[in-house]
Amino acid sequence: MLKRILYLILVFSSFSALAEEIPLKKGLTKPLNITKDVEYYVDESGSSSVDQIVDKEFRKINDQYFLIPFSDKSFWFKVDLTSRETNNEEWVLNFSNQLTENLEIYRQDSLSGKYKHVGTWTINSSRSESLKGQEPYFNFSPRESETILFRIQNKRGMRTEFYIYPASISQDVLLDYASERQLINGLLIFRLFLIVTLSLFVIKDIGFRGYSFLVIIKTLGYWGLINVLNPSFADTIELGGQINFLLYASSPVGVITFSLLVLPLKDLPKWVKNGFYLFLGLTVIAHILVWTEYDWHYVYFGILIVVLSSLYTLGIFALAVLRKLPIQYFYSVPFLVGIGSYLLLNVQILLGIKIPLILILTFFFFTAEILIFIFFLGRIFYQYDLKGRLADQELENERIQSEKLKEIDNLKTSFFTNISHEIKTPLTLISGPLQELRKRNPSEKLLNIMEANVIRLGELVGQILDIQKLESGKERPNIIKADIARQIRLQVMSFESLATSKRIRLNLQQTNDSFEAYFDDDKLNKIVTNLLTNAIKYSSEEGEVSVTVQFENHPKKVLISVADSGQGIEEADIEHIFEKFYQVNSQNHQGSGVGLSLVKELTDLLKGSVRVVSNKGIGTTFMVELPADEDTWRDYINHNTEPTDNFVIRKSSDQPITPTILDQDPNEKKKLILLVEDNPDMQEYLSEILSHEFNLLRAFDGKEGIALASSEVPDLIITDLMMPVMDGLEFSSKIRENTASSHVPIIMLTAKSNKETKLKSLEMGIDHFLTKPFDTDELNGVVNNCLENRAILRKVFSQNVGESITQLKGEINPWEKAFMDNLQDFLENLYHDSSLTVPTIAAHLNMSESQFRRKLKSISTFSPNEYLRKFRLHKAAEKLKNSSKTVSETAFEVGFENLSYFSKIYQEEFGKSPSEASKS
Repeated sequence: MLKRILYLILVFSSFSALAEEIPLKKGLTKPLNITKDVEYYVDESGSSSVDQIVDKEFRKINDQYFLIPFSDKSFWFKVDLTSRETNNEEWVLNFSNQLTENLEIYRQDSLSGKYKHVGTWTINSSRSESLKGQEPYFNFSPRESETILFRIQNKRGMRTEFYIYPASISQDVLLDYASERQLINGLLIFRLFLIVTLSLFVIKDIGFRGYSFLVIIKTLGYWGLINVLNPSFADTIELGGQINFLLYASSPVGVITFSLLVLPLKDLPKWVKNGFYLFLGLTVIAHILVWTEYDWHYVYFGILIVVLSSLYTLGIFALAVLRKLPIQYFYSVPFLVGIGSYLLLNVQILLGIKIPLILILTFFFFTAEILIFIFFLGRIFYQYDLKGRLADQELENERIQSEKLKEIDNLKTSFFTNISHEIKTPLTLISGPLQELRKRNPSEKLLNIMEANVIRLGELVGQILDIQKLESGKERPNIIKADIARQIRLQVMSFESLATSKRIRLNLQQTNDSFEAYFDDDKLNKIVTNLLTNAIKYSSEEGEVSVTVQFENHPKKVLISVADSGQGIEEADIEHIFEKFYQVNSQNHQGSGVGLSLVKELTDLLKGSVRVVSNKGIGTTFMVELPADEDTWRDYINHNTEPTDNFVIRKSSDQPITPTILDQDPNEKKKLILLVEDNPDMQEYLSEILSHEFNLLRAFDGKEGIALASSEVPDLIITDLMMPVMDGLEFSSKIRENTASSHVPIIMLTAKSNKETKLKSLEMGIDHFLTKPFDTDELNGVVNNCLENRAILRKVFSQNVGESITQLKGEINPWEKAFMDNLQDFLENLYHDSSLTVPTIAAHLNMSESQFRRKLKSISTFSPNEYLRKFRLHKAAEKLKNSSKTVSETAFEVGFENLSYFSKIYQEEFGKSPSEASKS
């Protein structure tokens, strides 16, 4: 008894306050949570020895668990035990957190009474329990009454509990612990395997794959929290902490990736995406810092990013829901529930606050996520299957549509082929007599135009028949061995005349002057011809067409590049330009849609390839690659054929492509007509029709037409709809916007006769719309009708000088009305000023004097001086009739300084003198 008393005195003397003893009783069948009876002391320095702290004041935990904050401090824990009924049975003291980095155990020596270090547990001590996770534990044989001290150093904050149980049940405890971990790990591994397998091989949906990636990150994060991977790789406490941090602090990567994939970011503010990227960058920075130095501040920063990114994500999903945006609920609901469990744990550790029922809530969220996802998995399968069936149906519809389009295409080809065969006979009957007529009338220009267009029509018919042969498989390559460099050079040279006539530079560069190869000269010529024709056609004046030819020997092949300086092709049109009869969606150019289709068919037949590169506003380049070696063409070589040398010299009309003024009559009795047409032959044809009755101006595109219309102010404009640089609609719009030419009647010529184009033209103020081909009598009738209408309006204006436009009878277009209103408003204010001159009036109207003269004469038949004089006289007549002023006073008021001159011209205008008008 005395010995026991002395022992108790020694224990009491060792501590400033006696802790409540924990009795070790027999019959304990499960671990006992003793946390509330454990006392703790915080060593701020983190380096105090056991002897230095035994006299310190310890505080009782008084709770079921204890929160260790992020710090470099040491935490000392004291457990007082009594074991009067255990018969020296061995016991186990369990510290419940796998992330314990360094734990030291101290027991009091029974003889000296001093505390000695009896064991150490580090984050890497559970190596033997790898992939299972192991909490620190300490086996001991208790004395009748003793105090055990624990020293813990942990840079990462954590939650912990103390348990004690007899060693006799340790196997059962460890088995229960292992079973629990295995159950959770089994669920995680099963979910991971299931989701990854489905995403790789079954459900190829971007949302599902995003969720799969999230599950991988979360699974690794959970294993980081229970320290199951680190012990197998780490040899130091620092490396162990870094490995675990890498796993559990990477959750923002999965969260942000999933959010970016499933959220409708285009319907959310721009800052939403930027916010996600910001958190992603902060996560990377946190990992770099921790791996640079394992410091508790960096670990804290990493966990802070985890919490803030989770809260930010929850907020963004809430915003999307409030805006009723689609967020893929099948993935998003379990995702958001899963965030809840991870967020609660980290908030508690980060802030060091105790959240009631946190373990229950965490477990609830954890299991709820898995169960909700399993529940939704059936719906996901259904939706994915539905999408698959819809996709299959769409493919089937596309197949049916493709077959129908192919059928229609075949019908179209067959139709054009049959028509082409039918056209060849009348074309021959036209061509023969035409040649005879040329011999008899060599100076007749119209025959030249007819012959050129008969040749073009024959070429088009030939191209359609060539396509039909190629598609039917009846065409075979006719391969010869010859100098392909010479053949291409001669073909390009045949286009020099055409390019020169259009002021286009034609350049040719070849890597070899001579190159013996195997090729089909006829089909090669057709490929080069069509590419060059297109390039020259769509290049603007003063543009450039470059042909580059490369020859390669191993194996022999030819690479032909034809580049123009045109307007380029829209991206939407590029994939279709090699389709038969496809026309680029542009009003600036027109064509048959046959040439490039023939190029593609011929290139395929010659086992080559063709591709196109186009930059809008810069130009287009076509590149053709053709094999030219003997091995490729061994079965097609014709040894009895020589290359073709009779190339057709391509040339345009002899008329220069510049704006010109034709057949101007010095006495100007003829009306002036402006022709705006890019086709030289059509220009020549219109000139032949109209030049006998009218003076003509010529322009070959809308831009040139604007300049001529402004400077010359014609009486009538005839324009084509489709032209380069500026089409007919844009040209007409600018004519109406130009004060000098806004009144001029416009006749539109076009091959397009659809309703929409006509309506748009009429809305723009175009007076007449003629569809090509037109009858010459019809054209003459429309021209004369327009000019007669103008004559009627001029008569109306000339007879009503000085009157309000709204009082005039007859149809007046808004541009004429606006001009005359502006003119009369100006004269109303200044007609009394005798110094008022024509240049002053023209300047007010933003016109040159010559433009003003031509426009006013076209509208009213009067020159500006005549109109001003008449305007003043009509004002004088009103004043003489309605006022008592004298003739001289009235003359001065309307701007006449010479009374006799005023009286003379008044008599001429009204047939009576001013004094007679005053008396009446």
